[in-house]
Amino acid sequence: MSSYPPKIVIEEQGLRDGLQGERQFMPTEKKLEIIGLVADAGIKRIQVTSFVHPKLVPQMADAEEICKGLDHSRDVLYSGLVLNTKGLQRAANAGLKHVDASISASDSHSRKNAHASLPEARQRIAEMIKTGKKHGLMIRGELQPPELRRTCLFLANSSAGKSIQKIS
Repeated sequence: MSSYPPKIVIEEQGLRDGLQGERQFMPTEKKLEIIGLVADAGIKRIQVTSFVHPKLVPQMADAEEICKGLDHSRDVLYSGLVLNTKGLQRAANAGLKHVDASISASDSHSRKNAHASLPEARQRIAEMIKTGKKHGLMIRGELQPPELRRTCLFLANSSAGKSIQKIS
């Protein structure tokens, strides 16, 4: 018997992750064209943007316009990265039904990436889960390993932890 899972899910994050460090802004229409080509290639899950402050990541300043231009007639799950409740609310207002929330598992990475200490980031993600639930959003969370156990226990013991989607 094979120890491999019966299926895997591939989420394309190249557009969001690849563009966030580029200096020259890529037009929204070009981003939407790339998203369409990725969907044409058969990818069923695409992270299309990030709802972060435009001054910090100028390439993501058109997050709402990207969401408005998505082709929802396709059998594709579109998601956006959110790092705080404000980003989550922007994603919900833009019409996304799925978001990816990220929390660092080390304090130093959390301070660099989310401008919050690890305990602050834990509280933020718990609030994000509660807010997302009110908006009917599906939230997929990601953790980095160093303090993974402690962060998982915090989320599991919080009232928000009951809403976390299990990825198998």
